[in-house]
Amino acid sequence: MNVNTKFLHNHQIGSVTVDDYKDQVAVSLPNVEAKIYRSSFGDDPQKKNWLVSDKEADIITKFLETSYDISVLKKYKYNTKCNVHEDCAAEGCPGYVEETGYASSNRSGSAPIEINTYVYNGKKDLSKKVFENKISNNYDADFKARILWTNTPIKFNVIRYMWNLNERGEPITWQSVPGKYERGVVQQCSADIDWNVTSSMKQDYEKAKNAAREGKQDKTFYDKAVFATDKNLQRNYEYPIKSGYYFNPTGTYTFEVTTVTYKNSKGETEEHKKLVNELINSFRYESNLIYINSNNQPVNIANGPYTDLGVLTVKDNELITEYRQYEKKEYRIPYYSDKPYDDENENKTHDFWKMSMEGYSLSGSLDSYNKYKYREYVAGGEVYEITETTKVTIVVNKDNKMFYTHPKMPDGEYYVRVKLSPINLSKITNVEYKSINDSLKEVILDGIKVTVKGSIYDDIS
Repeated sequence: MNVNTKFLHNHQIGSVTVDDYKDQVAVSLPNVEAKIYRSSFGDDPQKKNWLVSDKEADIITKFLETSYDISVLKKYKYNTKCNVHEDCAAEGCPGYVEETGYASSNRSGSAPIEINTYVYNGKKDLSKKVFENKISNNYDADFKARILWTNTPIKFNVIRYMWNLNERGEPITWQSVPGKYERGVVQQCSADIDWNVTSSMKQDYEKAKNAAREGKQDKTFYDKAVFATDKNLQRNYEYPIKSGYYFNPTGTYTFEVTTVTYKNSKGETEEHKKLVNELINSFRYESNLIYINSNNQPVNIANGPYTDLGVLTVKDNELITEYRQYEKKEYRIPYYSDKPYDDENENKTHDFWKMSMEGYSLSGSLDSYNKYKYREYVAGGEVYEITETTKVTIVVNKDNKMFYTHPKMPDGEYYVRVKLSPINLSKITNVEYKSINDSLKEVILDGIKVTVKGSIYDDIS
C-alpha cells in the first residue's frame, strides 16, 4: 500500500487482512488514518500566513491520493493417478502422484479522498458607529457650548482563538493566533464649556450708584466710580457720570471647561490645554470711554489712541488677571483575553473595544461569530478615557486701580462691555477637533451703558 505523503503531515497505515477460503483468497485494503493541518491548505494564521483571497470565506478542495498494488501468491498441490507402475501395490506406490505449484494474482489502482476545507480570516472593514464632529451647542441659549469630535483611531492588534478538532469534529484544545487585520478604537470625545458672570459690572458699581442716588458725599462710598448726584441725571439715566472723575474697570468672570478624550497614554491632553488657552485669550474687556494719561493726553482704556476702541485682554494687559484650577481623571478601558468565551455576554471586555472588533453585535459583525465562530480579542494595548476639568477665574482690575476719565470727554452715550471673541477650531493646530470647520460664536457676557453729562469743572465752579 503506497500513500502520497506530500499532502499529509502525519499518517498511519493499518495492516492488510487476508482471508483464505481454500479455493479462493480475499484481501482487504488497509485503513489509512491521517492528521490534516490547516497549513496544508496554504493558510497558517499561527505564522501570520493568511490565505490571500478577495472572498471573506473560501472553500479549498484537496485530494488525498492513495494508490495500491497488491500481489497474491498461493501455493497449491494436487494428486494424479500414477501411470508409472503396472502394479502400484506391488511396487509400494499409493496409486497416485502428488504435484505442487504456485498460483498468483495482481491488482493495482487508486482510491482518492476528497477533503473540503472552509477558511475564514475575518473582515477587513467593520460597520462602525458614526460619531459626531460638530459644535452641538454654540452659546445658543446661555453661556454654554459643547464641542463633539472623534479621536484619532488608537490602533491595536487582535488575536482569535482556533480550536483543534477530533475525528468527530468536536473541539478538544484551543490556541490563540494573530488576527489578520489591525483594528482601531474610536469614540466620541467632547468638550463642555460653561461661562458665568461671578461679579458683574452692575453688582460692582451698585454701591457707588446707590450713594449717588442718595446724594452721599463721602468718598468711601464711591469705591469704583463716581456717579453724578444730580437728580435730573439720576432720573433719566442709569449710569450718569461727569467727565474728569475716575471710572475704574471692574468685573469677575469664570468659565469651566471639561473635556473627555481617548488616548493610548496618560497625561494632560493638547485638546484640553489648547482649548483652555483659546478661551482665556478670547476674553475682551472693551470700552469707548476716553481716559487721561500721565501727560494729560486723551487715551482709551488700553492707553492707545482715544479715537480707537479700548480693548483689554488677558494676554496683552496686566490689568486682567486669571487664575486656574485643574483636575484630571484617568480610566483605563479594560479588556480580557486570557481565554475564549462561547457567549458574547460572558466576555467582560469593555464595550469600547468590542465596538472595534469583529464577532460582536456592537461592531455590527455578530454574523461572523454565528456563521464561522469567528471572534476577535485584544492582543495588547492601552486606551485611557481622560477627563480633564479646568476652572478659570478672570478678574478685571483686581487691585482697583484708579482710572480717570478725560475732563473734556464729550457728552454722550458710551458703553463698557465684556465679550468673548470667536474661536475658529480649524485654526488650532495639533488637536483632534481641528477637523471641525466651525467657530465658537462671539458672546457678550456683561456690559453697561454710561451717559456722560457735564464735567468735573461744573462741580468745581
